[in-house]
Formats: sequence, C-alpha cells, structure tokens
Amino acid sequence: MADGPEQQVKAFDAIGAFLSTVEALESDEIQEDEDEFFNDAPVGQILANRAEAIEVQPYKGPNYLLINVAIQDALGRVDVDGIDDPESSWDKFVNDIEAMK
Repeated sequence: MADGPEQQVKAFDAIGAFLSTVEALESDEIQEDEDEFFNDAPVGQILANRAEAIEVQPYKGPNYLLINVAIQDALGRVDVDGIDDPESSWDKFVNDIEAMK
C-alpha cells in the first residue's frame, strides 16, 4: 500500500483502498467523492467520518501487567533506588520474565 496521502488518494480512486492517513481523509478529493452506485452518496465523507471514529486499543497480552510491573521495578532499581547498575537490573528483569513462562 502506498504510504503518502497523495498515493493513498490515487489508490482509493483506483480500487477503493482504505485511507490510513489523516491528510488523505481530509483531502478535497476524498471529501468531495460521491459514488453513483450509491445514489451519489458522499462516500468520501462517510468513510472519513467512520475512520475518525476508530478507537485504537493496543493489544495487551495475558502477562501485560506483570511485565509492566517488572520493567518498572527494573528501572526503579537503577534510577530511583540506585541499588543496581543497568546491566544487572536488566538481567534481573529478564529472569523475572522467564519465570512467568
């Protein structure tokens, strides 16, 4: 898929490809796009509106919270508590993660 907004608009015109950049969604060409098949409905505006409504939810695996706590502990040992050097704190973090398996 083309990365730039201009290329995305061209791909949309050619094959109806999904637009993944805000610049492409906001372009005049997309905003003014109508489709005769759908009784000249403003499909560009409709699709842009629907794309803006998407809420991104990052994937959080089953050990997300445990890993998050382990990395915060590792950083804290070095930066806050000063009880470990970065390399040994990292090694402890890796061991903690391995123990979760």
